[in-house]
Amino acid sequence: MLRTDPEARHENAAPDPGGAAPNRTSSRHYHGLDLLRSVALLLGVIFHAAMPVLTPEYLGLGQEDRLAKIPAAPILGVFMDWTHIWRMPAFFLLAGFFAQMVLMRKGPVAFLADRTVRIFGVLVTFCILFAILSGGSPLDLGHLWFLWFLSLMCLIAAAAWYVPLRWMQASASWLSASLPNLTLLIVPVVVASLLGREGTSAPAPATVFDTRFGPFMYFWVFFLIGQVLWLGRARIDDLARLPVFGSLLVGSTCLFLVLGALSPDAIAFHIAGSATTLMLVFGLIGMTHALLNKPNRLVRFAVRTAYPVYILHVWPAIALSIFMMSRGLDPTVTVVSSSILTILICLGAYMVLVRYTPLDWLFSGYAKSWFKWPWRANGWA
Repeated sequence: MLRTDPEARHENAAPDPGGAAPNRTSSRHYHGLDLLRSVALLLGVIFHAAMPVLTPEYLGLGQEDRLAKIPAAPILGVFMDWTHIWRMPAFFLLAGFFAQMVLMRKGPVAFLADRTVRIFGVLVTFCILFAILSGGSPLDLGHLWFLWFLSLMCLIAAAAWYVPLRWMQASASWLSASLPNLTLLIVPVVVASLLGREGTSAPAPATVFDTRFGPFMYFWVFFLIGQVLWLGRARIDDLARLPVFGSLLVGSTCLFLVLGALSPDAIAFHIAGSATTLMLVFGLIGMTHALLNKPNRLVRFAVRTAYPVYILHVWPAIALSIFMMSRGLDPTVTVVSSSILTILICLGAYMVLVRYTPLDWLFSGYAKSWFKWPWRANGWA
């Protein structure tokens, strides 16, 4: 599956360093897309820091609680709706993009081994750890639900490698042919939106047994679009032109404002919402690709730390927001301050608990981790 590489003849091919890749593919690194995926994760810190403000009832804060009586800042609610409409679709699209890149370079076996450790391994480890700390069940997903969906998608992608899905290869060639062809992607996204999206976001599963077929299909469509986009990746350079990504971002902003006048249950809402999501995602892809096409040390650090920071952030983000609001701080100031402090706290936890320990094997993979076994591999005496 997906072995057609329509752009390979136009790019410098590089052999797989492990010698396991079934194809020779481009060695180009997409720094801007790496950064966008990290930003999509870190915006989740703001979302959870805003929960005591926007959805106190979800945290069990009753009406008699002072926090539940503090009015939420309207601009904060609009910002959260705006991030909801593109954040996770962009994350899953880029997950599919980089999944296809690894599949092409290393093959399905190496791909699945890597994702089993770095996605499913993180899911299992921290579900158990959080269950121990909270007294809950290790089957509860909480904010790790996206890893459960992503694990299933990667398993399907690895298995489908051996299935000759000609329609997807044809889709890649079709996407490579012309930038306007991207507009037709609204058809599968609207169908998936009708199946799984409620308002500006799709409901997440609470446990591994919580059947969420609709939301899974919604995000899987973006994962598949990401796989096809990697095969037709010449279009990314087209998206990186200022008139293109500028028009997409302006157009998506106008459409987003229109959504407020539509009923979330109406088909028109799903059509406009799907168009907004696609325009925002592709506009942001083009913008980040245009702005960051060279290695950057700060960006590399952000890319490396965003994943563990997101895994660790929920409890400090919510606790800090509740503490600040109980002291009478403005809701918007509370969310911004709590988000910044949470990221700093989680960065400290990352440096102490992850960066120089075997836990980094889960997040970065053994080959990229500082800690090696035996210890002498680190250069220690």
